[in-house]
Amino acid sequence: QLIDWADLVIAVSPELMQSKGGLPQGGLNPKFRLLPNAVAPCLYADDRPLGPAPELEGLPRPVLGYVGLVSVRLDLALLDELAARHPEWTLVLMGTVFRSGCGELLDRLAARPNVRLLPPVPAERVPDYVRRFDVALAPYRVTQETVHASPLKIYEYLAAGLPVVAADVPGARQFADVLALADTADAWEGAMVGQLGATSAEARAARRRAVAPHTWDARVETLSSFLAEALGRAGPADA
Repeated sequence: QLIDWADLVIAVSPELMQSKGGLPQGGLNPKFRLLPNAVAPCLYADDRPLGPAPELEGLPRPVLGYVGLVSVRLDLALLDELAARHPEWTLVLMGTVFRSGCGELLDRLAARPNVRLLPPVPAERVPDYVRRFDVALAPYRVTQETVHASPLKIYEYLAAGLPVVAADVPGARQFADVLALADTADAWEGAMVGQLGATSAEARAARRRAVAPHTWDARVETLSSFLAEALGRAGPADA
């Protein structure tokens, strides 16, 4: 009912747009527009001074990290298996914890000596943590939610130039040239090992180039054009 009523509907992914009727057979529904997530690259640049991240100091390297909601959205069983296979790795999960549907898995994972579950930090401090990771992870379960998502953290990981391993979901697949996709425990293990060695200056630069067009400034300009277009369609009386 809300979509029928609205003059403009913004979707963060093509998959979400299609699921809401924005891509019917025959073409784009004219009220729908696509606007994925983005990043502020300056916050992840190498020349920006690093702020403190005391929880990461002294941790055994390599540090493989995830930042975001820690919930049933993540494949916690996969992370538990990877942590067991590689006790020399340190897995860091930082963010708000939502235990519903995954409490037992979360407890088992957090009990491993090479896993650190860290509380969320203010948004402006997130780059100070992300930039200290050796490899960044997007270990989502493939569900209706994650298939329809635009994973914000992937933009931020790539803006930091970090090697990334991600679940094989559309929001990550669009960056397949500059990150590793994985769908099984063996594939994840191989991808993580491979990405630990993908630290060249050329690789870091390629990751940053991949997200360079996806800035919040650019998104504001795009959204402004969508709003002007929608107001134009509505006409002066409706506006």
